[in-house]
Amino acid sequence: LHHGTAQPDTQQLTESVPWSKEELLQKEREVLGCYFSGHPVEFYAAEQQNLSHCCLVSLADREGQQINVLGQVISIRPVSRGRSGVVVLLEDETGRAEFVMFRGSEEIIGVVQPGEVVVAEGKVTRDRFHGDYNIQGSGMTSAESARARLAREMHLVISSCEADISLGRVLSETIDAYAGGSVPLFFDVTIGGARGRLPAGAKWRVHPKDDLIRRLQSLKGVRQLRVVY
Repeated sequence: LHHGTAQPDTQQLTESVPWSKEELLQKEREVLGCYFSGHPVEFYAAEQQNLSHCCLVSLADREGQQINVLGQVISIRPVSRGRSGVVVLLEDETGRAEFVMFRGSEEIIGVVQPGEVVVAEGKVTRDRFHGDYNIQGSGMTSAESARARLAREMHLVISSCEADISLGRVLSETIDAYAGGSVPLFFDVTIGGARGRLPAGAKWRVHPKDDLIRRLQSLKGVRQLRVVY
């Protein structure tokens, strides 16, 4: 109070940059202990049928089968039965399951980290004590590494009427940072009513990293990015 009157609050609020989807999910996990607006596995939704046979909630339907599943690593711990091995707790948007691996488990420790989305390979079995279904593992790799190994092409769908004049320059700078890989890139371009497919050439064979896909998808004028397996 000043001379009996309230002074106006002159505090200025600074404009903040909106969080990305990945940052939002991370904050939800930190604050709530779970995801609320989505799940990190959903980033691979368009590729899921090429990387995974089923979601975790459907393991019961695959009992006895050798499968690949896509999931986020929640925790990693040693097997507690006097044997060398690891138990990796996996989670997707439908549920959780344990991945148990004995032979070759040293390849997982120190390579796969909690929070990482992976492709786990193994046989679906039922725990005779608890009744839960788990995966007797034979291998595990990051989803990003699985894409790099299996992808044949990447297609960038571009609409000229939605793009601005800087798109060519930004595309060049972005792709250059991931060039030198083995996956060829194609531009599916729409100009007016005409459509065409243009190969990017050997110079722009790329490493199909998650960050590259996110950066390309965020560009104005890019309608879609498709990974062809």
